[in-house]
Amino acid sequence: WDYSDGFDYLSTAEMRHALGTITIEGAEKMDVVFYDACLMGMIEEVYAIKDYANYFIGSENEVWGSMPYDQYINSITSSTQPRELATDIVNDYTASLPLTGHPSTISAVDLAAAQEVSLAVDSLAGAMIDGMTSAETVLQIKDAYLSTQKFDYDSDFRLKGETDGYVDLYHLASQIQENVTNTAILAAAQSVIDALGSGDGTFVIAEQHRSGYPWVMTEPLEYWDLDNAHGISIYLPLGQDLQMTLEDEEGIIQTVKVRDWYANEQLSFAAYTQWNEFIAAYYEATSTPVPISTLTGPRDGIRPLQWRVYLPIVLK
Repeated sequence: WDYSDGFDYLSTAEMRHALGTITIEGAEKMDVVFYDACLMGMIEEVYAIKDYANYFIGSENEVWGSMPYDQYINSITSSTQPRELATDIVNDYTASLPLTGHPSTISAVDLAAAQEVSLAVDSLAGAMIDGMTSAETVLQIKDAYLSTQKFDYDSDFRLKGETDGYVDLYHLASQIQENVTNTAILAAAQSVIDALGSGDGTFVIAEQHRSGYPWVMTEPLEYWDLDNAHGISIYLPLGQDLQMTLEDEEGIIQTVKVRDWYANEQLSFAAYTQWNEFIAAYYEATSTPVPISTLTGPRDGIRPLQWRVYLPIVLK
């Protein structure tokens, strides 16, 4: 956040524009792009820059600031290939963390396969939209969401199985297969699994995850179960229709739904696929009230920073 400029930050669309400019719209692609920030290992982030780099590294959940950049650099030799470097960064990051108290996720993906994955997700979204005419299918989709691996998308240091809105894409497809009976949706879910590569390195070329208790200043500490992380997540807010209260430059207060920002002008993935239309169709189809959380601040769920300064007292 830029605290000197109204909490401004680089959006996904701005990053896409910047990398497009740097690479002359993909004519001179970057070898490896590493988003060393929380919650960046998403298909939405991957799709935005797929034309401007060869490999992408990010974390599905929060990341710990170990920052072993010396190790990343020292792994590079005159013969190091981009794929090898991306894999080394994933492994070196995980190795830099203590074995206890630092549950983590990190992965590297081959951006050449991003289009195929996105096509499969688009087909899955379309099949689920068509299936929304059945109340049974709507409930089955919700059950699949509830059983899917979640990530801490509202930064409260809790993995809430019933409300968190970032989910593992591979695990979602597998849980759809476990819970949904609609044959078209089942076939589309299998296509997503096939496109992701089922762990064979087609799309996700390196992945590390670790469950455990996070070392954070919250009580009581909760166990982060990250065992079903597979490397890439997607936005799926089926358990909580988050709202935000905002004040514009003229002092007018308005309330907006966070999912309304998942829009074509913000995300090229939303413009290309039917995923945002699927989320909207779910909320139109369901008659079950969902919990509403009203948040304020620069962005949904970001907690205020707590600055702690050590001031020693010297007695003579």
